[in-house]
Amino acid sequence: MTSPGATEPLRVLHAEDDDALADVVALALEREAWVDSVVRVPDAEAALAALDREPYDCLLSDLEMPGLSGLELYERVRETHPSLPFVLFTGRPRAVRRGDAPPTYEKGGADALGSLSRGLYRLCVARGAALAAPTPGDPSAPARPDAMFYRCRRAPGWPAEVVGPGVTVLLGYEPEAFERGELTYAEDVVHPEDRQWTHDAMEASLSAGDPFEFTYRARRADGDVIRVWERGRGVPGGDAADGDAFVEGFVLPLGGDE
Repeated sequence: MTSPGATEPLRVLHAEDDDALADVVALALEREAWVDSVVRVPDAEAALAALDREPYDCLLSDLEMPGLSGLELYERVRETHPSLPFVLFTGRPRAVRRGDAPPTYEKGGADALGSLSRGLYRLCVARGAALAAPTPGDPSAPARPDAMFYRCRRAPGWPAEVVGPGVTVLLGYEPEAFERGELTYAEDVVHPEDRQWTHDAMEASLSAGDPFEFTYRARRADGDVIRVWERGRGVPGGDAADGDAFVEGFVLPLGGDE
């Protein structure tokens, strides 16, 4: 899970020529505790100039803009800032037909902004852009295929907001099953004998403003029981009256079946 003190809110650069849409995206992303600010520029050339002036943690771009397209911007950014996470947000996702294209999210639809937000979060964690977390003997856990990062609400059942793709390698489940509420990590994954004490330990740490860290048994989709290590911390949210509204962390395998 995310190391206490390691998380710094992200600065997002957004290349978008539609003023109204840019405002909506900024409002949606800046509600997130992990986003510091969204800086909007009207086209690709302005985005390149902004990157030359100061650092950003990720770049979000429209596909079709005056001048350079979003894909042309992607090519330029790969040359000058190869490690910068890059995401396309477009009304024409089918127009992106190349194997090396960046992650692409579709404008429109009931959950378009939610999908975009979750995608940016996953990408930035995976790339270690300000959200990287140290783990036992391995400071680059986000790059491990079996490292499952998550962000959930601090509420009964710990409803998942974002679950990283490592959950498929670690536990055999798809991330969307948790994000849609079809599965609950505490009830469907944590071993029955470990559910209460892990819940109590997590709540005690969060209430004290401390990180939590423990090992416990987890049940995979295939029924196997494995031992995992989890580390996390509370994260404040803008809508929380007091205390932490979210929990962020990582789950890693310890090796050896139970």
